[in-house]
Amino acid sequence: MKKINQDMLMAIRLCEAAGLNFCSSAVQMKRGTLKCMPPIHNGLKTYFTIHRNGYVRRYIKGGFSMRAWEGYQLNNTMKVETKYGMGTQRILLPGDYIALANKVIKTYKRAKKKASLK
Repeated sequence: MKKINQDMLMAIRLCEAAGLNFCSSAVQMKRGTLKCMPPIHNGLKTYFTIHRNGYVRRYIKGGFSMRAWEGYQLNNTMKVETKYGMGTQRILLPGDYIALANKVIKTYKRAKKKASLK
């Protein structure tokens, strides 16, 4: 298994302190991906992934399709000029596991608060 660097370890600790369970496999860790799952809310299974290349994603199983995982990117976007006109580009933070973990925690807390209001 790949040696965990300090940023990865700090991101794992931040997620666990927020109530998320760390559940990356050895292969995911080797490739620089962190995976964490919150407790099940409203019958929906959810997990978050933080990738070495700067992407952060949320996957949900439930709702309309109980068989398929639906993935959502949590990275912020910005408008950029392309040769075809204005376009949208993701803002990536490669290797910044702490900032990406904070994005996961913020999204998790917002979803948890929204679920408690229902």
